[in-house]
Amino acid sequence: MTGDFTAVNAVQRNRIARMDTNGVLDSSFDPGTGADKFVSSVGLYPITGGTNDGKVFIGGGFNSFNGVSRNFFARLNTNGTLDLTFNPGTGANGPVRAVAVYTNSSFSGKAIIVG
Repeated sequence: MTGDFTAVNAVQRNRIARMDTNGVLDSSFDPGTGADKFVSSVGLYPITGGTNDGKVFIGGGFNSFNGVSRNFFARLNTNGTLDLTFNPGTGANGPVRAVAVYTNSSFSGKAIIVG
């Protein structure tokens, strides 16, 4: 789940958290200090046997994630940490409202951001 919250069940989760199917906070997904402002969208990379399997692409109104500059979009590892192998440079110049990750085409694994 994403949004403008700072905790889930009294556990710090700045603007992004993953829940188990029974509604319990998934403690294996820990974004650290997370996003400094709202996260409005999320896209999941498909499981294909590739290096990005299960990674999470996020967009929103944030300027940093876990203290690292990421203007309005970022990619997270499966455990919620920032994926430092993905470097979007200066990023977008305004909030990202939607994210889509291609899953079954010649563009598979690529993401589109909308703002």
